[in-house]
Amino acid sequence: MSEKSISNTLFAGLITITLISVAASRLHFGRELAVAVALGFAAVKAALIGWFFMRLRHEGWIVRGAVLVG
Repeated sequence: MSEKSISNTLFAGLITITLISVAASRLHFGRELAVAVALGFAAVKAALIGWFFMRLRHEGWIVRGAVLVG
């Protein structure tokens, strides 16, 4: 898969996750569940951005660990 198609697929996925998170925010969960759902969506988006756009998939375990800790 080419780098451009990976970027386009990732962009579409991030937009989809954002739309799902907006839709989930319109639902009336309890406060604790709403925070947990929002943090879950944010963690997935951050992981995808780090893995692909920051090119962590090509880095060693030390760099990955430093990013995870930071």
